Amino acid sequence: MYLGYAAGFFDGEGCVSIHNYNLVVRINQVRREVLDELTKAYGGSVISMSPPRKSTHRQCYAWSLYGQKAYEFLKKLLPFLIVKENEVAYAIQFWEAEDRTKTWRDHREKLKELKKEIN
Repeated sequence: MYLGYAAGFFDGEGCVSIHNYNLVVRINQVRREVLDELTKAYGGSVISMSPPRKSTHRQCYAWSLYGQKAYEFLKKLLPFLIVKENEVAYAIQFWEAEDRTKTWRDHREKLKELKKEIN
């Protein structure tokens, strides 16, 4: 998968979060084939979300990466990001911090603040 496409897709559809002291990357999407391509290129896994509640809704899927793989993915994407550039830069900084297992709650709150700036 072309890195620029992955970056644009993540910039529009993806999210990055800190759970406990782990880095998490996730993209939700109704087109599973795109998520399968991400899995082939960068690892991770795709799961089916809850079944659609209405007949007019479509099945949604989620692609996820955790820890070191999430970090490596974000490092590759960073030069191409526009919307989530600051958020991803901070997540990378968190992962590289030596004390992340002790200060992850503070980092998680800072990341939430950066997400609010985007919205």
